Amino acid sequence: MVTRSLLAIGLLACHSSPPDVLDRTLVPIGGRAVDGLELSTPEGATYTASDLVGRWTVVAFGYTSCPDVCPSTLLGVSDALDRWQADGRAVDTLFVAVDPTHDAPVLEAYLDHFHPSLKGATGTDTTLQQAAAALGASFRIATTESGERRVDHSTSVFVVDPQGVVAAVHTRPSDGELLASEVGAFIDGWEPTLRLDGWIRRPPPGAGAAAGYGTFHSAATTARAIAALRSPQAESIHTHETVQADGVAYMQPATFRVDARGELALTPGGRHLMIGGLDPDAPEIDLHLTLDDGTTLWARLPVRSR
Repeated sequence: MVTRSLLAIGLLACHSSPPDVLDRTLVPIGGRAVDGLELSTPEGATYTASDLVGRWTVVAFGYTSCPDVCPSTLLGVSDALDRWQADGRAVDTLFVAVDPTHDAPVLEAYLDHFHPSLKGATGTDTTLQQAAAALGASFRIATTESGERRVDHSTSVFVVDPQGVVAAVHTRPSDGELLASEVGAFIDGWEPTLRLDGWIRRPPPGAGAAAGYGTFHSAATTARAIAALRSPQAESIHTHETVQADGVAYMQPATFRVDARGELALTPGGRHLMIGGLDPDAPEIDLHLTLDDGTTLWARLPVRSR
């Protein structure tokens, strides 16, 4: 396992944490939304970034044959789960098993040993490295000169907010009471700097595109614009507006800029999202937003006929 000093240095380098990071157990970090996940669950499903959207998730990395740190972490996370559930908090957990050859056959039974609500996933070395990079974790499997097989991995857990952003790191997950208390307080104080409340109008048969409406709400202290949008349930998404003049209506590309601590409304007959190639059976779509300051986040919108 990686040492605390190595882990802390990694966090400082990746996330520019404040100087007192070594004295804190929950470190808020913020950053870019998790993207590019393609892991496999014990049930054979694919675990993607969409599985993180709309809920809080605590993610741990480890391996099933770990004799010490991983069991301690999962016991702490299980204790925290019981406390969150007792408090009525909806917090998911995910154990990313980084040694797939050994982990995949036993992962479901391994997690059930600790708590029935624990979720797990694994993958190939490539997809696991992608997952670690996306979450800010690290792991390495190597063979020592003496022939001993060694698995090094991050010992912290990663707190992902409902917009799919790694919002904090907790460095002592084996302490379930502390984990539950600090993550619970963090959830209570969380406010997204930008959110989209809206919906997608389901296109009728034969229509080439769908439109999306709603309101952007900003808690940021500076204005920000939407630089790019995409969705795994659609082929393309663009920002448009309808212009009406002299009894004629036409659509044109538009820049969506949300004022500091302001709102921007998307309405029928005005600004809207233009969505091409929408999955006709999708009950909702996940939007990946990139802002002009480089921030990324996910939003989930229902698809309905009216």
